[in-house]
Amino acid sequence: MFSRLSLRQKLLIIPALGFIVTAVVIVIMLFLLNKQQSLAQHITTHDIGSINRYTSLLSDFSRNHVALYELLTQHKDNLSSEALSELGHARLTISRQIVNNLDGQYDHDHHRQYSKIELYEQVNQLKLQAESYIDVMSTALEFVSNNRQLEANQLLSEANRRFMESHKLFILLLEAMGKSSQEEINIQIKLFEQNILATTLLVLVALLMLLAFSSRQSGEFARHLHEMIEAMKALANGNINIKRPRAWYNTLELEQLSDAINCFQTSLKQLDQSQQKIAQQNQQLNEEISQKVNAEAELTNALDALQLSNDALEGRVQERTARLAKMNEDLLLEIDQRSKAEKQLQLFKMAVFNTSEAVIITDSNARILEVNPAYCRITGFNRQEVLGQNPNITRSDRHPASFYQEMWQSLSKNGQWSGEIWDRRKNGEVFPKWLTINAVQSGLAREFDENYTFYVGVFMDISSMKQAEQQLEKLAYYDPLTNLPNRVLFHDRLEQELRTAASEHSRFGLLYLDLDRFKYVNDTLGHSVGDQLLVEVGRRIKSCIREPDTVARISGDEFTIIIRSVHEIHDLETVAGKIIEQIEQAVIIGEREVYVGASIGISLYPEHGSSSETLKKHADIAMYQAKEAGRGRYKLFDYKMTDLNVDRMALTTQLKLAVTRQEFVLHYQPIIEIESHAIVAVEALVRWQPENHALIYPNDFIEHAEETGLIHQIGTWVLEAACQQGAQWNQTLKYPLAIAVNLSAVQFENDQLAVQIADVLQRTGLRPELLHVEITETTVMKHPERTETILRDIAALGVAISIDDFGAGYSSLSYLMRFTANKLKIDRAFTQQLTERRNDQIIPTAIINLARSLNLQTVAEGVETVFQLNMLHDKGCQYAQGYLFSKPLPVDELEPLLVKHVLLEDVRGLHL
Repeated sequence: MFSRLSLRQKLLIIPALGFIVTAVVIVIMLFLLNKQQSLAQHITTHDIGSINRYTSLLSDFSRNHVALYELLTQHKDNLSSEALSELGHARLTISRQIVNNLDGQYDHDHHRQYSKIELYEQVNQLKLQAESYIDVMSTALEFVSNNRQLEANQLLSEANRRFMESHKLFILLLEAMGKSSQEEINIQIKLFEQNILATTLLVLVALLMLLAFSSRQSGEFARHLHEMIEAMKALANGNINIKRPRAWYNTLELEQLSDAINCFQTSLKQLDQSQQKIAQQNQQLNEEISQKVNAEAELTNALDALQLSNDALEGRVQERTARLAKMNEDLLLEIDQRSKAEKQLQLFKMAVFNTSEAVIITDSNARILEVNPAYCRITGFNRQEVLGQNPNITRSDRHPASFYQEMWQSLSKNGQWSGEIWDRRKNGEVFPKWLTINAVQSGLAREFDENYTFYVGVFMDISSMKQAEQQLEKLAYYDPLTNLPNRVLFHDRLEQELRTAASEHSRFGLLYLDLDRFKYVNDTLGHSVGDQLLVEVGRRIKSCIREPDTVARISGDEFTIIIRSVHEIHDLETVAGKIIEQIEQAVIIGEREVYVGASIGISLYPEHGSSSETLKKHADIAMYQAKEAGRGRYKLFDYKMTDLNVDRMALTTQLKLAVTRQEFVLHYQPIIEIESHAIVAVEALVRWQPENHALIYPNDFIEHAEETGLIHQIGTWVLEAACQQGAQWNQTLKYPLAIAVNLSAVQFENDQLAVQIADVLQRTGLRPELLHVEITETTVMKHPERTETILRDIAALGVAISIDDFGAGYSSLSYLMRFTANKLKIDRAFTQQLTERRNDQIIPTAIINLARSLNLQTVAEGVETVFQLNMLHDKGCQYAQGYLFSKPLPVDELEPLLVKHVLLEDVRGLHL
């Protein structure tokens, strides 16, 4: 069969055999891995499940013993003899059921995985000990019921001893079961290692055989080709009596070359015969010359003509010899090029077939030519089902025809299209994917037209990312504590109500509510009580308004209410009075009665403003007037109140002076790597230190600085001071320390922000990779196009970018994928709510998984307990900061920690 193959097919045999060997190895490895996975599943389902079931019986048995013991020792005087006897026998019945379950439980586990007689004996011994305990406890119950307290106490002591013996037997049984499971695991691991070794030896033997076969075939081919070349050289030198070279295993191409050499040899023999005949004729003519002197001139001319013919024939022979040599060189070059092309094609095919993204290739008529295994895994179709089909077999019908028209227009115009699209799996399930299609011009001129076009589509299933986006969208609009609309949703509804009222010429009211005495409750009774109080306040406010109205929690103890379709101002005052009355009623939290009040400011559209900012500002001014008037009341905005806004103007003046006098200082909070507890960065936090005045924190002046535009000067000073300090630390410390600086949304209104950062880095000497800038989700989404451009320029400097307070605001994942961010910072609200309850872990887990899918790192803010730290580590979070490590500190107090470098050495390893 080998002799019938063409030269190309023979040269492809060795790569084909290599591919088969590779495929066999992959199948063997997949089989071994599948076998190990089955073992792990078996251990998880049966071994660990059995241990858990026996542990549950032990727990139930212990709780029942404690309850029975307390009944006979602590509650006997509070119950009648009949009630005591009835409750005691009920408890004994539960104990007997638990003991009976030991047999059933053992039989169930024994038939599944245990065959050692020791376990059976331990179960029997445990059962006998437990039954003896029940007998003694039953007798003690009878004595207590009959008021024979002395004998009952002795029996209770004996019953307690036998319970402890039963408890020890339980523990020994669990340890024996665990040891049995471990032995089985060790045996299976050893078998797996032996299988891997055998597979490796098999692969080595196969590779050696392929190497030997390849060496032998290449040697044969080279030898036969050398014989043909030598034959050509001999013919060219005039040796026509050579032996015809043999073709390599009857190869068609080499047989044709051998035939050509033979034809050339035959032609040369015929030429030689012709020359011999001419020589004989010349001899005859020479003999006749002496007799025919008169014909000498004619004979001379004939000889000259014959010589010219001979020279021409010799030239044609040399020309044909050269052409054959050139054909031989071209043949060798083509063989080498085809071999390289086959290897490159095999490499590309392996890459496509092993990528996790689905790949689909179609012709210009939208017929599927090839798909990779990832396509089959994602869609549920197998390869044979889709070959030759139109890609629309997975269409979900969620997109209009215009969507696909725009897609093909983009492909025709640009040769490329990418975007999100919904498709349908074979089982009917609809799923989202991110698809990229490229038009590829064919270079296979033999098989296709010169301008033939292929379409290569690459897509990934983004179902998990969409689910995370939906969760974040829900969080973006609602306060996680009260489930009321948050600031973002409130602003949207206020803008919507403004548009509706303007078009319908109607009125609506805005109420701004601030709780009185809430800070006192929060400081004295704790944040937990404060949170419960806020939930109840939100519920009471909601009960006082109509269904179409909106109540929102916009910050700690501040609420806003939109009252739609207001006819009379009195209607707003009635609602405000009712809300205050409801809030002032006692709130029962645990065993405490908690009292708070409320101050409400009211503004009315359109009398008090026609924009959202004006209405909010006027309602806010009215609310402060209500507080100034004694709290626990409401105030309707009056334009005379604007005169009382002098304090805010005074704050503006003081801030301007603070900028001029440089009254700001920086405190730094460490950011640690969770795995090593080592400090890797510090976050710079600004503080205002007026002369002869206590320290003022950002919450009290940053928002006002943003409103007045002073944030540009403050932000510039913070950036310069932080980079200068960071450069000094990185000259003295033995490890690189990054500096994180917060950027305000207002600063992103400056198109030259990246240039400003570059100038600061150059002046201070801080390496760009050691500067991390932090921006909030609100900043990202306020002007996404401008923000994307500025962030791209900042990233081009080498500066890292973090999205701060992630999950507390709203951002589209499609935008997030476009932004050049490096880290996501989990908002402190989600970190501090981490508990053992699964529901409290959903949001941080979703954010961490989302960051991992986008190749982003995560930093958790507000870490205050070791439990939170361990939970974040288990979920895959890389970095953390919070009071567990250090509060924000001035430079002199922070530097000893920086020298120490590793924090919390006493808790290292707790999460492992």
